[in-house]
Amino acid sequence: MGNKIFIICNFYSIQVWSAIKLHINYISKAGGVPVLIIKKGSASIDTNELKGFEIWEYSNLFSLFMHILTAKDVKYVWCPDFIVVIKMFIPCLLSCKKIYFWVQGILPEEDYMKFHKKYRFYIFNILEYLALLFSSNYILVSYSMLDFLQKKYCLKKINEKRSIIVPCLSEFSRNFNVIKKPNSYVYIGGLSVWQQFDKTLLIFKQILKYEKNSVLHVITFDIEKANRKINDVFDRDNISVYSILNRVEIPNILSQFEYGFIIRECNLVNYVASPIKFAEYLACGVKPITTNAMPHYVELIKKFNCGVIVDYDNLENIEISHDNDSSNTKKAYDAYFALDRIIELSKNTMLIEIYLLMLICS
Repeated sequence: MGNKIFIICNFYSIQVWSAIKLHINYISKAGGVPVLIIKKGSASIDTNELKGFEIWEYSNLFSLFMHILTAKDVKYVWCPDFIVVIKMFIPCLLSCKKIYFWVQGILPEEDYMKFHKKYRFYIFNILEYLALLFSSNYILVSYSMLDFLQKKYCLKKINEKRSIIVPCLSEFSRNFNVIKKPNSYVYIGGLSVWQQFDKTLLIFKQILKYEKNSVLHVITFDIEKANRKINDVFDRDNISVYSILNRVEIPNILSQFEYGFIIRECNLVNYVASPIKFAEYLACGVKPITTNAMPHYVELIKKFNCGVIVDYDNLENIEISHDNDSSNTKKAYDAYFALDRIIELSKNTMLIEIYLLMLICS
């Protein structure tokens, strides 16, 4: 039997839950034995999706602690947020288990941008600091995040030897039987302010000035809101709005399009981020149109010529090239997101043990 690894399964968004399931599958493929810790009666997690894996249920915090304390053949506890890390610290300390903290974002800054409450910002900073202090190792989504956390907390343990950089990966793959639609663009996702849908519409309006036959496909559950925003700006002949109810269908649909919008404002949260939408576009052969907000992705686009970068402060200055060759998107995905590449980078770190067991993704 391989090494057992506790995976604390909380339910998050559909995208994050999909990423956690990828973690679980990669752990299994790598020879590890994932043990899923799920709250009893949790309606938000479909255990039918996890058939074949060992599942331990807990009813309260005490029973969760007992699982950690009494499991003699488990070395690691994988935690997907800082609240879980803090809860797991005492039982892991008493049972000599290591905590691996999957840091998906910088929550204090994200929360402050959303609510502008200083007391929440201070509380979340304390909790984040404790989680980083209590953890043995870190799984981060970008080198920018590593640099930021090092400077913010001045903790010597937050370093490249204890960390591994795993950008948000995608379970999607391109359907090569689907023919690309000429002059086609796509926006997929919600319409929260930070997703910059209004800016996406402004850019597409600029594109229409010299590409009259271009079509933007808006795939969202917020159809009514999307239609209101679009009607304020456009003739509807060039925009189609719809939802995809079954996530399994998304790769086939994305594979039709040439370009995909992922517009972000230049701020600290986006500077360290690794939005899964970027990986999904590349995986499906869609060239991203993005801003200079995420420097690690800007470098990738420039290196492989696999997308378009626009200046956030000058969005009207955009040039599109339709060469009908999307092969560079696969090269870029393989270079930055492929697991083989991540394992190779980790060979000289303390975390190679993790990857041989876990093959972390997000």
